[in-house]
Amino acid sequence: MFILKQVSKQYKVKKQTIKALEEVSYSFSSTGFYLITGKSGSGKSTLLNIIGGLEKPSSGQVEKKVDRKDIAYVFQDYNLIGDWTVKENLSFMGFSNDQIISTLQEVNLVGKEDTKASMLSGGEAKRLAVGRAILKGSVVLLLDEPTNDLDITTLQILEDYLDSFQGIIITVSHDRYFLDRLCDTLFVFSHQQIQVHNGGYSDYI
Repeated sequence: MFILKQVSKQYKVKKQTIKALEEVSYSFSSTGFYLITGKSGSGKSTLLNIIGGLEKPSSGQVEKKVDRKDIAYVFQDYNLIGDWTVKENLSFMGFSNDQIISTLQEVNLVGKEDTKASMLSGGEAKRLAVGRAILKGSVVLLLDEPTNDLDITTLQILEDYLDSFQGIIITVSHDRYFLDRLCDTLFVFSHQQIQVHNGGYSDYI
């Protein structure tokens, strides 16, 4: 579904050139849970953004066999519109009221329809972001540190959703929860390159 061919990324910071990725190549299949881990600043989020089309590589190619509309994101900062209500953050995508209410039931946000997104707790905001991905019905899900500051309820909702997801999941995380329970393929970043462990965490250790 995604093919990376010698993808590199550099940033200009003042007079310095910072390398984020260096000739990363990999072919993602159409299903599976891929987890990207490594030290802070190693290029993990940059790779995720390039896969999703939010950033362009400095060199190399990314081949996609999926439309942009079929990709859903759950960002670290949730990417919600704070002045909009929970319902408004979902309804702008053109879905019916019944579809929205059904999704809110899935993510345990019924009763919060008229609450502004800026007034939600961290766990509620993450649930809303997950609900948006559910509602979109995407075949590709990109997650950036999805378990940060989550409560038990939201963790269970997220796990149930990911377990039932029919498609490809690519996530950046340091969380053993993902490594132990859900990961099929583990990418470990080191010096702007990746080591691939096809057995997931059990293969890595």
